[in-house]
Amino acid sequence: MVNPLMKLDRLGDITSELSTNLVSAIVLPGGLLEWLTRPLPERLRDRFRSGGNREQAAEPQRNPAPVGPLVLMGGLPVPDESIVAMIHLAGGRSARLAVIPVATDSHTEVAEQGVKLFTRFGMRKVEVFDLITRERADSPEWAKKLSAYDAVFLCGEDETIGIDVLGGTVCATALREMLAAGKPVAGLAAGAAILGDHVFVRRNEADEVDRGLGLASGMLLNTRFSQENRFARLTKALHADGINRNLGVGLDAGAAVAIRDGEAKVLGETSVTFMDLRESQVMAAQANAAVTGLKVHVLLDGYVMNLRTRRPSGPPKDTPAQAAGAR
Repeated sequence: MVNPLMKLDRLGDITSELSTNLVSAIVLPGGLLEWLTRPLPERLRDRFRSGGNREQAAEPQRNPAPVGPLVLMGGLPVPDESIVAMIHLAGGRSARLAVIPVATDSHTEVAEQGVKLFTRFGMRKVEVFDLITRERADSPEWAKKLSAYDAVFLCGEDETIGIDVLGGTVCATALREMLAAGKPVAGLAAGAAILGDHVFVRRNEADEVDRGLGLASGMLLNTRFSQENRFARLTKALHADGINRNLGVGLDAGAAVAIRDGEAKVLGETSVTFMDLRESQVMAAQANAAVTGLKVHVLLDGYVMNLRTRRPSGPPKDTPAQAAGAR
């Protein structure tokens, strides 16, 4: 029996354009194809046709929920489905993708790793975009070059470096404008974490929460969540003034979320944790404290979180065609 979770490495041998017909021939888990290809609401189609509102995109919009298209990956290993989703959202394997090793000191190594994630699936125009200094990130010339790409992939393992280079710059504004125009942005590890409204950084040998890039609005993201035992860290941060209405998102290594039209679909073999503290309270008794009313959803592959209502839904059942493809 063929594994219904598909052999995505076979895509590297396919030379035809990645199109809806091609993806339809692959057994995708959890109704991913249907979710990616469903029509957008009219309000979003109008926004994408017009190229977005440049005035609104000039500064991070602190909205209650991100719309997307975004693909956020928690760390290596990267789920194959998340790369397929990103390629599809970008418009196919002939789309022009910028790989930006912004959140690291090991730029060459991290960039090569990022490029391989997409070229192994036959993407033809994957280019390293060396946006590795704040001087470049704040350059209108570099922002113009960045805006010419069809999609962007941010990578690296150090959120502090990433936000120090990119935060509050002309290129950060360009990224928000690209997203508003419907161009997908993806991030891996720290490259995903800096996309939130807020981000953990390391300063003076202590963790702090700083402003993120605001593309994943209304979110505070933590990557390698289970691997680094970061539940308490995220819970504590979400109780701070100005952050307590954010949705906490813990992305395990090996998991990702694809965000489209205000919904986040979980992909991969590990889990994604969503934390909502809006109705929680801290009850203190002497030196001890307890948190009550905390809502936590731990979702697996195929589950969907509605980012507006903050309510999850289960994965769709396999259609007859999918079931037949699995045999």
